[in-house]
Amino acid sequence: MRFYFEEADAWAARKQAVIDKINSMGLPLVLFGKSATSNPAFLDQINVPVEYVCSNNPNSWGKRHWGFEIVGPGEIQRAYPQYNVLVLAANSDRTITAQLRQLPVPPAEIFCLDL
Repeated sequence: MRFYFEEADAWAARKQAVIDKINSMGLPLVLFGKSATSNPAFLDQINVPVEYVCSNNPNSWGKRHWGFEIVGPGEIQRAYPQYNVLVLAANSDRTITAQLRQLPVPPAEIFCLDL
């Protein structure tokens, strides 16, 4: 059982390191994916503006998720001249990361956190 505790501790430390880096950069944060983890309990740890959730699903654009407007990838750069992205979409982080890097105004940093 000790092995699982060590894994949990390592994950908690990694999560905190990602949150600390997001906060230290001070740029607005866009969440990518409509994960159940993008809720206020998790987001209370992030001290930078989060106003949008980004989704590749056009049927969700213009709707709201946990109080955040859902936008398509092309809309992010219109909202923010500089921004970071936290990818919450499970098992898609590499595809989404590649997609975001190809935007005309890519994120300053792309964070992936298996929540």
